[in-house]
Amino acid sequence: MEALGLSRGAAGGLTLPSGVVFIVAALPAALLSERVGRLRVMALGMALFAASLTAGALVNSPAAAAVALSVGAVGASGFLVNGAVILWNLAPSARVFGTYTGLYTVGWASGGFLGPALVGAMVEVTGWRFMLADAALLAALAVGVVLRVIALRRRAGAARAL
Repeated sequence: MEALGLSRGAAGGLTLPSGVVFIVAALPAALLSERVGRLRVMALGMALFAASLTAGALVNSPAAAAVALSVGAVGASGFLVNGAVILWNLAPSARVFGTYTGLYTVGWASGGFLGPALVGAMVEVTGWRFMLADAALLAALAVGVVLRVIALRRRAGAARAL
């Protein structure tokens, strides 16, 4: 509403296409994850999400926002369909699946209230015009975390091979 000068209804309607795109993209993202790796799809998905939100902030029109949110939804599906499975795969044994699922839930809930608070604080500094870019910055941090996990897994695999 604030960034594009839209009414509540018009601003809310911008997210409808991205919701449909997310639902359609979820199964292909899961299938792609099986072929190329879950962590890789998560990192690429979040990078796509961050890039699309940044582009949406730079163009700053309702049509660009709808396209950016839809492309971002494709990237987000790569992250979201793999999150819990990655944690289960990282678990040292099946006995701790419940603990890892609990940690995932705490992380997800924490992000659900900390993310909007952080983006809101960033909007206070940068203004509404760059709200999508502010969210993209947080997504870039998530990409960094996933890339770190990939590097640690490779290092651990190399150490086991010796």
